[in-house]
Amino acid sequence: SQSNLRGLYGNSSIWFMPTSGENLGKAYLFGFGPMECETTGPFFSRDQQTLFLSVQHPGEVKGIRKDMAFESRKFAMRTTNGKEFTQTRKVPIGSNWPSRKPNDSPKPAVVAIRKIDNTAI
Repeated sequence: SQSNLRGLYGNSSIWFMPTSGENLGKAYLFGFGPMECETTGPFFSRDQQTLFLSVQHPGEVKGIRKDMAFESRKFAMRTTNGKEFTQTRKVPIGSNWPSRKPNDSPKPAVVAIRKIDNTAI
């Protein structure tokens, strides 16, 4: 069942894929959200200098991250050459975003992302 997959990997990721130029169609990891959340509704300002996105229901599966708890999870992976390997990840149990303080309740938010030099993203 799909419900068994919730929280399996831990985070919702945000990807950038150029629509022109030499990197057309290549996917690049831009960022990732807090534990057990969805990053949704990406929207650029008219001047393309600010990206807004929503962080929805962090901690939806396990709730508050108590005492900074985590568990180790093993994943079977393949390199780009097809060689198999096992990756071990330390995955937080629950969320305490945005404060990241032990035992704080997770909170949803809208986030604004800008470049330091204020140019288009």
